[in-house]
Amino acid sequence: MPRALFGGITLLVPAAALAIATHELANDAIESGIGRLAYSLLRFAMLAAGVVATLKLWLLFEPMPVVRVSTPLPLPAVLAHDAGTATFFSVFLVAIQLVGGLVLSSVLFARSTR
Repeated sequence: MPRALFGGITLLVPAAALAIATHELANDAIESGIGRLAYSLLRFAMLAAGVVATLKLWLLFEPMPVVRVSTPLPLPAVLAHDAGTATFFSVFLVAIQLVGGLVLSSVLFARSTR
């Protein structure tokens, strides 16, 4: 359970604001640096309070789930499954992604050389 919470929290952590605040404080922009630093620290505190409240609310209704150790599938089983599911639709999706990636990279390259 803590790993699942940590994965979701990493997307919400105001790391960019903290990095910008540190940069501003290092470059003598005290007013804006302190404001951003206070914002990011407050955001960290709100995230921590949200995680604690969620865990406490969960424990009101159910006990924590049992931790189970997962075991990976054997490699031959994974390879056999991948070979069996290569349908026309999946090949078509890969082809669309390949063409889209090539077009995007060529457009970005053309824009950068202008």
